[in-house]
Amino acid sequence: MDGHLRRNILIIGAGQIGSRHLQALALLKEPCYLYLVDPNEANLLTAKQRFESVAGYERHQTSFCSSMQKLSSDKFDLAIIATTADTRAQVIQSLLQANEVAYLILEKVLFQALDDYKLIEDLLQRYHTQAFVNCPRRMYDFYKEVKTSIPPGTPVQMEIIGNNWGLACNGIHFIDLFSFLTGEEIFRWHNNLQKEIIKSKRSGYIEIVGNITGYSSGGNSLSLTCYKEGPPNISVRISTERFRLTISEGLGKAYKEEISQEWKAGEIVFNVLYQSQLTNIITEQLFETGSCELTSFSVSSTLHIPFIKLVLTHYNNVSKSITDICPIT
Repeated sequence: MDGHLRRNILIIGAGQIGSRHLQALALLKEPCYLYLVDPNEANLLTAKQRFESVAGYERHQTSFCSSMQKLSSDKFDLAIIATTADTRAQVIQSLLQANEVAYLILEKVLFQALDDYKLIEDLLQRYHTQAFVNCPRRMYDFYKEVKTSIPPGTPVQMEIIGNNWGLACNGIHFIDLFSFLTGEEIFRWHNNLQKEIIKSKRSGYIEIVGNITGYSSGGNSLSLTCYKEGPPNISVRISTERFRLTISEGLGKAYKEEISQEWKAGEIVFNVLYQSQLTNIITEQLFETGSCELTSFSVSSTLHIPFIKLVLTHYNNVSKSITDICPIT
């Protein structure tokens, strides 16, 4: 295929997640022009090595750049913003003001400042760009089957519990999953977090421990608990009046108890999908249908904002700070 006819796909941010996005794009059957931008040369090299580990990567053309100013195109069919949360809004702003972008995939946590949610929403509308947020559990067949097994109007209790799993940086994944399964948003949060701010493994960011519990208008609840001590682990529990599920995603196992089986537990397989197996599917969905299974920006913003407010208020109270920047990513 002539290079001018290839679709242009841009990734900004070549860290752990950005390199996995690129790795997945190598699986696209349609030859594309793939651009990767990151000021860190080591990140670009690691991403290039991961990309070239995929059979058939040669069908794509690639460009590895240290800045957006060095890009040889100003029109992109898809851009993936895999930066940290502190710079994401500014990166999107710079990108859209200087380039034509059809679709955006944004990493989470979206933004640290509450004002950025409205700012970016307005920009997306102005530049006619459709954006989605990478909370991919909606794409897992396992959770799709769980969703279909819940009769409409049946209350759902969901509990996430574990050690050192990153409540601040990963909580939104489970808030999104809760919304997917129930069709509802959290309207009220109860804060039972420990009065302690922990340094994140990522320099310059913080983590929180303890529990927050959210309630929806339809009688559903979501409990997120993270303990400080112990090796990292996490368990997902989903309960209705008919069944109880306990899922160990990291082990690829789940246990289901059903009222019809007198609550006897049976083990079932949980298939983990990695980012390097997903971004190509999302991209193909976007190019073929104009949409994808990820959460839309508008829905994700509605889920993000109360959570960011809660964490920011907690951070200010515990650290005796007065800031409107929530230092999580």
